[in-house]
Amino acid sequence: MSCGMFDESRDVIEYHPIPLWITPFFFAGSYMKKRIGKTSIAEHKKTLLPSDEVPNYFSQNNLFARLTYLVFWYLYVMLETPRIILYSLKKKPDLFYGYEVYGARVASIAGRILRKPVVTRFQGTPLKINEQRNWNTLYPHGVLGLKSKADAVIMANDGTHGDAILERLGAPKEKIFFWHNGIDINFVINTQHGEELEKRYDLNKKTVLLSVSKLVLWKRVDRAVWALSALKTDYGVNNAFLFVVGDGTERAYIESLAVKYDVSDSIHFAGAVPHEKLWTYFTLADIFVILQDVGNLSNQVFEALSFGLPIVSLDDGSTTGILKNQYNALLIKKQNIETDVPRALAMLIKNKKMREGLASRAKETFASSVCTWEERMEREQKLLNTLINNEHKTSY
Repeated sequence: MSCGMFDESRDVIEYHPIPLWITPFFFAGSYMKKRIGKTSIAEHKKTLLPSDEVPNYFSQNNLFARLTYLVFWYLYVMLETPRIILYSLKKKPDLFYGYEVYGARVASIAGRILRKPVVTRFQGTPLKINEQRNWNTLYPHGVLGLKSKADAVIMANDGTHGDAILERLGAPKEKIFFWHNGIDINFVINTQHGEELEKRYDLNKKTVLLSVSKLVLWKRVDRAVWALSALKTDYGVNNAFLFVVGDGTERAYIESLAVKYDVSDSIHFAGAVPHEKLWTYFTLADIFVILQDVGNLSNQVFEALSFGLPIVSLDDGSTTGILKNQYNALLIKKQNIETDVPRALAMLIKNKKMREGLASRAKETFASSVCTWEERMEREQKLLNTLINNEHKTSY
């Protein structure tokens, strides 16, 4: 929720986050939304099957919550835009950079009024590509933000089909820069922590599965827990162990599933883990599991590839260009989750040669297709400089 300004001549980037005076409105709205603006999904969870899809974040919001978002969006844009414009008359920036659906509209308006190039950037989108008829109803402020006029729109390629959604909202294809995020490859492995975990869970005798994500319902970590149970009951695999790294609103629910499926002794819930300890879990893992309802191309997938982990995920179109079935991953059709996820895991656990082949090609994929954050930001810097030096600046 921010707007930035770039001054090439002085090599200065100014960052303008949400103003302090607006925060009381933000927190009041957020509190009320949580209290009365959410549609309960408690009943949904009682009957949730691995093959089911859950309501996404915004479809859980009732009318009050959606109006709260929309009112706050208009409030922010109407009050922040004139402030940025007046400030810019003094600072004379070369470019406006709007981040996410709030900052994007402010940067867009300021740039057009002051005749400066505009870049907007989005970290994926919660909109579903096949539910266009519901976009304005479920996510009205988000649609307005995504439609902000710009000379370049940077959309993270995280598997949520943001490029296609931008095109449907009117963005010219040539102005969309659909880039993967970079990752930090300067790993510092905490060997002591790894040795402690190996000893505590006797990992030398086990095949280690790894899940890394926020524990919210649509991330579907429940599928990994269920699959661990299916490995035991359907395939006689008793040496699998699952690390669940991450925290969130559904942690208690997912932990209760471990008890329900009788696999508590085969799971370690690590909670939120700092980066200096996160890499330890990747070094201990044999297989990476990501089975989200939406967008299975998170940064954790790139990190798993960098560590040479074979990946079990969904064949939902979100990982195209990075994950390839039977090459560096085993990809499962959504309609076959209940049969094929445990089958794929059992195959990898029992077939070490297959696992090692996928692992080797995972590293090759990382080397050829994934950039570091330094490389990713160099690409963006080049784009910004091109826009600044272009004499004919026209936002769509």
